[in-house]
Amino acid sequence: MAKMHDGGPAATPAIADGAVYTYERTGTVKCFDAKTGVEKWSFNVPKELGVKNTFFGAVSSPLVTGKLVVVELGVIVAIDKASGKLRWKSKPYRAGNGSSMTYTHDGKIRIASLNEDGLVILDPSDGSEICRHDWRCGNNQTHAATPIEFGGMMFVSSGYGLGSCLLNISSGIDAKVVWDSDQIGNQFANSIFCGGHLYGPNGNFGGEGAPIQCVRTSDKKLLWQEDSIKNASLILAGDKFIILTDAGELISAEFSPDGCKEIARSQILGKTCWTAPILSNGLLYCRNSKGRVVCLDVRKE
Repeated sequence: MAKMHDGGPAATPAIADGAVYTYERTGTVKCFDAKTGVEKWSFNVPKELGVKNTFFGAVSSPLVTGKLVVVELGVIVAIDKASGKLRWKSKPYRAGNGSSMTYTHDGKIRIASLNEDGLVILDPSDGSEICRHDWRCGNNQTHAATPIEFGGMMFVSSGYGLGSCLLNISSGIDAKVVWDSDQIGNQFANSIFCGGHLYGPNGNFGGEGAPIQCVRTSDKKLLWQEDSIKNASLILAGDKFIILTDAGELISAEFSPDGCKEIARSQILGKTCWTAPILSNGLLYCRNSKGRVVCLDVRKE
């Protein structure tokens, strides 16, 4: 039985074509009408497919691509977003705790997922495996970050001392290691690729903490580490990084290969904050594990 932690679901809802798609820790995918809130359909992955839930419960955020809603729980599952019917399932893998993503190769959409076995790339038409790179973590450890694709490369990262790996996927049929490193080991809060560099937390949240670092992707060189910002999730808005720490501090900063320039910092929530801040139409939403949400108006006057 999964250990259900506080704070409700761990998956971010997806919104598309007037519908909201959610994924509960129990493994149930639900579709709601975005205007009325009426439930349109539900699909329980463990019950329908006979798979086991995980220690943390189902946590992968629903991915909407084309006519499909894609979630992961050992198998990667594609559900028809209109009817709630199963369209395909992948072959079984060891369940991870991250989310799948899409990218385009030679004009065709691909689905990438980092599970406990490593990186897998699937054809969204039928769920067949196009490419796989074994990259395993040890016992009582998990991959929980989402892969990052840029310029024919795929960056995968994990906590627990495993670190990160940059893969060349430009051939479309295999993944070749460019480098691996113990720098920027994303436990679950993703790094951000910007201008040939990766900015993100290195290490596990808690203990001595995971400081923000900057790594040059061309040669994996660590350019700087900012110890004043630890255990944080971040997003990029224009040329500013918006950062929410585990302790509930909201920080605005400019990052460059030369260093970190902090602009503002404010305590807005009590801990624990493991959800990345969300910016929409000039409104910034932040949430902690108790379910408390703060909305800040950051629109220009």
